Amino acid sequence: MKEDLVQTLDWTTARKIIKPLNPELTKIIDTLSPDKSFKLFKVKYPYGTIIVDKGELFFPSTNSNGKMSGHTAVPPEIKKHLQRRAFPVSIVTQNTTEIFKIMPDRNISRHLIKPGGFFGLWENLDHDNSEYIKWMWSMSSGVRSLYLLPKISNTKGHKQLRAKYHINSHTPKNWASHWDTLIEIVNSQNFGEKWCSEFIFFSDKWFDTATHDPAWKDFLIYMMNTAWQESNYWRNKSTFDLVWEDFLNHVININIKPNLYLASIAKQLILTGIGRLAGFRIANNNTMFGPIERLAEIYIADYNIEYAPIFMVPHMLSFKDTFPTYYSLQCPNLLETVPCINKLPEGILSAIPEIMELMKKFSEKFVNESTIENSPIYQFCKNTRLLYFHATEKKCYGIFSTEKIVEQDKQLQKVLQNYPNKKFPSTSLFLKGCILLKNI
Repeated sequence: MKEDLVQTLDWTTARKIIKPLNPELTKIIDTLSPDKSFKLFKVKYPYGTIIVDKGELFFPSTNSNGKMSGHTAVPPEIKKHLQRRAFPVSIVTQNTTEIFKIMPDRNISRHLIKPGGFFGLWENLDHDNSEYIKWMWSMSSGVRSLYLLPKISNTKGHKQLRAKYHINSHTPKNWASHWDTLIEIVNSQNFGEKWCSEFIFFSDKWFDTATHDPAWKDFLIYMMNTAWQESNYWRNKSTFDLVWEDFLNHVININIKPNLYLASIAKQLILTGIGRLAGFRIANNNTMFGPIERLAEIYIADYNIEYAPIFMVPHMLSFKDTFPTYYSLQCPNLLETVPCINKLPEGILSAIPEIMELMKKFSEKFVNESTIENSPIYQFCKNTRLLYFHATEKKCYGIFSTEKIVEQDKQLQKVLQNYPNKKFPSTSLFLKGCILLKNI
């Protein structure tokens, strides 16, 4: 393991990294003056490294399997300081990490943790053995759910990438297989750029002390308040689920018979609209998610891509966003769904009007009967506009051509200026059945 990937720190050193991200926490810890026995571990994970999988924490390794950055078991000399729970409390101090789950029919992006965000708080504040089931999610360094809008299935272009970057993956045939190629390119010796996310892990002594020593009350209260705020929706989820069931019964009673899969999509749109589940955003010009600009350069110079190499990454919508969040019916990110064979029996274009009707009925019923004024769902119903796009325009239904997406996204307009000789990939599979969520 390279020495610069893992470092043992004391608070005096770690505070210089944490203070710009979280001055409040830094001030609290400064008053405690923890000595060198309160160890912290700064760990850098190269892009694509699997940090957590099947309930196990990993550290980075210099060994790679050729498809993604290598990972290894936590070294014993560090593991003995990280045994309190399955995952220690950690704070992301550089770039982004994604919590995700690969399902047979879809990839679920559960959450992005950006600099200043915590991981492992819930587990360490719960009592020991309070988990109901094994942690089923995975976590990667950088964004795992990374997709190019244009197709990258051109055989000639892919052969050129295979030759220059010594990759083994087959030509990507769909959005879900983009990652296999992208991560091999990033791990190639010819890639020419190093990208890492960075964590600081708190050793067991921090929380063992905080939960027993009254002098650490302010530290413990800060962590508990942070976890409490993070868990807001999940503490209210059972109530929302009942409201949703009541809503479905309502539409059935007024002679609307929703397809259960489309109802799952409508529910997902609401949770995306209130920032609890991820939609997608344009990623170009932002290296926090991964080495995206370098990948864009490669697809222009070495693949000779026909369209602008626009990358999509997961995004948790905020009511302060000045750019839209995308949801693709072709690339589902559904947290919950109903397993069935014919999910869209009549196709995307026929499904959109039903989704539109469900969203309209929910907004009308929920705002009038179940909402709390100025709550996230109230704001979503009142202040978020949904725009529907498909390659085949149906103005009578309010479905616009994908070519008109550029008009609705100023961020996209800015990105396209970087590629003056490349067209907008309006025929992208991701966009054929795309919903834009925009703050009014």
